[in-house]
Amino acid sequence: MKNFIFTCIASLAFLSLSCEKNETKKSTVVTINVKNGSGAAQSGVDVYMYSKTVFIVQGNDPFFAHKTATTNSSGNASFDIINPDDVLWTSSNISEDLYFGVVYEKDGDDKEKHVVVTLSEGDTKSANLVMN
Repeated sequence: MKNFIFTCIASLAFLSLSCEKNETKKSTVVTINVKNGSGAAQSGVDVYMYSKTVFIVQGNDPFFAHKTATTNSSGNASFDIINPDDVLWTSSNISEDLYFGVVYEKDGDDKEKHVVVTLSEGDTKSANLVMN
């Protein structure tokens, strides 16, 4: 009888585990297009990604960037946002503001530009950054 009860309990546990919803993570991608003041694509520029909290506290400081991507010959830097490594989307947190910035020098002056992109899991978005 003990074996029968053990077998029933083990079978129910196995069935409940195998019937759990198999969650697949949706691909979330942001492309930042970097141009100069004349509208020409800028290749080889590092674009930095920050969480809202880090950006508010530290600003556009590459040392505190969560991710970095370099623009290609078309001026595009792509970021693959991963849940939960980069953000934690949950039923109570369905969107996240991420900050993307560049730091550069123009005419001997240090400059920075940034853009905010609001994302939800599964989004594919793009934004422009003009270095002028």
